[in-house]
Amino acid sequence: MLRVIFANLFYCVICCSLLVAPVFSRASDPFAENVLIRIVKANTSVQQLFQLVQEQTPLNFAYDEKDVDLSSSIILPVGEHLLSDVLSTTSKQTGLLFIQKKSIILVRKHAQ
Repeated sequence: MLRVIFANLFYCVICCSLLVAPVFSRASDPFAENVLIRIVKANTSVQQLFQLVQEQTPLNFAYDEKDVDLSSSIILPVGEHLLSDVLSTTSKQTGLLFIQKKSIILVRKHAQ
């Protein structure tokens, strides 16, 4: 009898962990290397890119408005791309540096 109870308890624990694991792995892994975003317009601004990323991901941007020109024009490849690649392209065109801390992407000028 005791063996049946422990077997059922073990079964419940395993089932719950299998159901919950994908939810936690998706929520806790929003790193730019793993996130895909869809670019629909090649010519855009930094502000539009930030809005696009924030709409499609759990990530947010933090920056000092004195350091970041949101109206800067950037050219991005249309389609679905890794966010890390999009930020790298944006960095090359704008001179901005992107550093991710959990679900926040810090934006600042490259030190010169």
